[in-house]
Amino acid sequence: MKKLFETSQTIKRMKKSLCTATMLALLAFQPTSKASNLAIFDDSFNLFDGSTQITGEVLSAVWGTFAGGNFTPNQNIYSNGGFGYVDTTASAPELQVIINRVDTTQYAAGTQMALAIFNKPDLSNWDNTVAKAVLTDATWTAPSWSLVGNDKDVFFTLSTTALLGSFVYSPEGRDSIVMIPEPSSASLIVLSLVSALALRRRKK
Repeated sequence: MKKLFETSQTIKRMKKSLCTATMLALLAFQPTSKASNLAIFDDSFNLFDGSTQITGEVLSAVWGTFAGGNFTPNQNIYSNGGFGYVDTTASAPELQVIINRVDTTQYAAGTQMALAIFNKPDLSNWDNTVAKAVLTDATWTAPSWSLVGNDKDVFFTLSTTALLGSFVYSPEGRDSIVMIPEPSSASLIVLSLVSALALRRRKK
């Protein structure tokens, strides 16, 4: 009787082990998950800092949101995604920026997105003090994020507008983006002098 019980327990343990092994094997052969993303790729634009066209440089770009006159980036830029670059080589200017669901900041499906392009080296964090442009478009909304694909590519269109700087759409494929120039040293000096005079008058 004791032997029969032990045999029964052994069979149960073997079944359990077999079940576990089968589950692990099934998981191992699942297709690789791919996080959904919101991506823009473009190689047909001119980029200016003020009235000066930029060539031969690499700038930064990042997705985020815009409210109350302020741009909030998706996150600090890091090597695993959420950032972009603007290669302004004259022969083939290219913009590429992607935001993935696996990033630290999430957006609900349908969230209106904004795109910032700013005058810092590739992979630099968002900097509000440098030359910049912030664009948006009615079609730039966050997708229904998923771990099995559901990518959404977006483009410059007739409805693309500039929230900061300016944007001109070209159906011929040569859009123009103009960044707000960063404050020059001279401008800052003038501003300081005006502030100092205002303070002196107030004291009198």
